[in-house]
Amino acid sequence: MQVFKAFFKVLKNKLPGSLPYLIVFIVIMSFMVTESNETTVFSESKLDVVVFDKDGTKESKALTDYIATKHNIVSMDENKDKLMDALYYGSIDYAFIIKKGYGEKISAGETDDLFDDYQLHDSFGSALMNQFLNKYVSSIHTNMAVGKSYDEAAADTEKSLDDGTDVTVESFNNDKNTDYSETFSLFFRYLPYIIICVLINSLCPTLITLRRKNVKNRTICSPIKTSSFTAQLFLSSLIYVAALWLVYFVAGMILNGGVYTGMAWLAVLNSLVFSIMATMLTLLVSNIVTNEQTISIITQIISLGMSFICGVFVPLDMLGEGVLKVAKFLPAYWYEKANNMLCGVTPYNFNEYLTCLLVQVGFLVAFFAVALMVGRMSLSRTPKTKKAATAA
Repeated sequence: MQVFKAFFKVLKNKLPGSLPYLIVFIVIMSFMVTESNETTVFSESKLDVVVFDKDGTKESKALTDYIATKHNIVSMDENKDKLMDALYYGSIDYAFIIKKGYGEKISAGETDDLFDDYQLHDSFGSALMNQFLNKYVSSIHTNMAVGKSYDEAAADTEKSLDDGTDVTVESFNNDKNTDYSETFSLFFRYLPYIIICVLINSLCPTLITLRRKNVKNRTICSPIKTSSFTAQLFLSSLIYVAALWLVYFVAGMILNGGVYTGMAWLAVLNSLVFSIMATMLTLLVSNIVTNEQTISIITQIISLGMSFICGVFVPLDMLGEGVLKVAKFLPAYWYEKANNMLCGVTPYNFNEYLTCLLVQVGFLVAFFAVALMVGRMSLSRTPKTKKAATAA
C-alpha cells in the first residue's frame, strides 16, 4: 500500500489551503439556519427627519407633532449645502419645509404646493416620507369633504394612520414536512459549491503531485502495476471524500437538533451521491491539469459556474428557460432539483427523485470512465529515451 500511504502523506500538506472553505461554510450556515428559524417581527421604520415650519399655525404644529410620534425629529440649520451633505452621508433621511400658508390651504381643502423638500433622488427616506405626507393630506381632505371640521378631520386621520396592518409571512414550504424543512434544506442546498471547492483544491494537488514525472517514472520501474496504482489512488480518494462528507453529515445533524428522520435521510443520500460524483469529477480534472497554479482558477470556474446556473446561489424557479436547458447538462442541477422536492419547494415524487439520483450516478460513471482512461494512458506512456537506454 505504498501509494495509499504516499497519498495521505501528500494530502496532509495540501489540506490547510482547502479546509477553511468547509469550516467557514459550516459556521455561516449555522447562523443562517438559526436566524431563519427565529420568528420575524415587523415594525415601522423610523426616519431621522428635519422639519422647517414656516407657517407656525396650529395646523402645521399638529403635523410636526404627529411626525414626531412616527419618526425622529432632528434639529438643523436651514443651510442647503449642510442638509445635502447630511442626506448624502446618512446623518438624516429627509428634510422638508412646511410652507407659509399651509394652515389656510389645508383648512380650505387645498392639497397642492404645501411643502418643499431637500432630498436625494430614489432614496428610501424620500419615498417613505413623501408617501406619508400624501396620505396625511389626502386623508384630511377626504374627511373635511364629508363635512367634518379640521380638528375632527385631523383626529380621524391620525387614528386611521395609526391603525396597524397585520402581516402574515406565508411559507411555500410543505408545512407537513417537519423532517426536512425548507429552512434546514439551505444547509444541503449549498453542498455542491463547498464540496467541489474543497475537493478540487485539496485532492487535485495531491493527485498531481503523485503523477509528477519523477514519481510516475519510479512507479513504472517499480513492481507496482498500473492497475494497482490506479486502484490505490481511487480508494484513497474515496476514503478522503467519505471523511469530508461525514463531517458535513455530522454538522447537519447538529444543526438539525438530532438524528435525521424521514425525508432528511433522502437528502443525505442525495448529498452522498453528489459527493462521490464530485470525487470522480476531481479525478478527471487532476488527470487533465498538470499545473497546480491553475487549480484555483479551475475551481472557481467549475464551482461558481455550476452554482449560478444550477440553482445553488439562485433558486431554480428564478432562472430563465434558456439557463435551465443548459443546467440540465450539469450534475448540480439534478441535485438541486431533488433537494427542492424533498423540502417541499416543488411537489415531491419518488420516481422523479430517483431519476435525479440516477442522472447523478450517470455523471459519476462517465467521469470515472474518462478519468480511468486518461489516467491509464498517462501511466503507460513511457519516454522513448528511457526505452532506448534500457535496450542499450
